[in-house]
Amino acid sequence: MKQIAKATLSTSANSVTFSSIPGTYKDLQIYISARGSDTGTTFGDILRIRLNGNSSSSYSWNYFYSGNGAVDDSYNFNDTEIDWHYAIPTNGTTSGVFSTTDIYLTNYASTTRKKVLNGSSAFANTTGIYCIYSADGMWNNTSAVTSITFYQGSSGNFQAGSTFSLFGIG
Repeated sequence: MKQIAKATLSTSANSVTFSSIPGTYKDLQIYISARGSDTGTTFGDILRIRLNGNSSSSYSWNYFYSGNGAVDDSYNFNDTEIDWHYAIPTNGTTSGVFSTTDIYLTNYASTTRKKVLNGSSAFANTTGIYCIYSADGMWNNTSAVTSITFYQGSSGNFQAGSTFSLFGIG
């Protein structure tokens, strides 16, 4: 595993993009430690993902969430991005808590396979209950992935101190 890029926010930002990703690895591993600025929920906010800047209705995703005495799951088979609900803590959760998010993207450089991601995230909320999140997504496209954009759901931003790390594997 070799680090390709890392972004640590010194100020808040709506999105983070890794561009010019070399096609020299088999898979990509992404680690995110993030916090959103929205205040409306103690469950966390949406982590949205787009590949190669594509915003057509060519993404599918689903997730499972458990925390704060609640269980939730959802899916979409025709979306303009991968939406992973409740994946990052917000200002409505415990102060100073950032997510621990891990995403794996297989065969990203292939031009014959559709792109599949899976991931998990965890953080503590306002009542000290650990929130656990598992998700996957697919981009219904066989283009090699050369850029990945992460942005926060709703109208918020990723807070300063959020870190995004991209690694190549194989």
